[in-house]
Amino acid sequence: MALAERAVQEAVPPPEPDAASQRAEARRRAKDTATALPVPASGGDAASRAREFSERLGAVLTGGSLLHAQPPSLHQSHAHHREAAQRWEAGLARWPRHLWGYLHLLIRSLLLGADWVLAGPVRFAVTVAILTVLWFWH
Repeated sequence: MALAERAVQEAVPPPEPDAASQRAEARRRAKDTATALPVPASGGDAASRAREFSERLGAVLTGGSLLHAQPPSLHQSHAHHREAAQRWEAGLARWPRHLWGYLHLLIRSLLLGADWVLAGPVRFAVTVAILTVLWFWH
């Protein structure tokens, strides 16, 4: 008989709490729960953030960052692309990878050449003079 009474009790839903008790329960839980974000303190907190910012800025502007890293040479890039293309066993995947590598090297060499020409005003003027002579000579 106890099993039957228990089944009846489980089948009947518990009574719904009223709105006032739900709000009171929510307030109690809110007071008990710690916030995920700490409330910023005034005064010394700004100094610590400024110190952290200057340390991070110093790390970016010194040797180990991407800003100071040397780009790979064209030979190193070509070797990288050849190695990446050799990982593909099927020729249908290998040859597009080779073509991508050659396209990348072509664009990169043009950009590096433009960077070399634009490195100084004298070099730029000499390059323009040579290209002008070649244009009118032809």
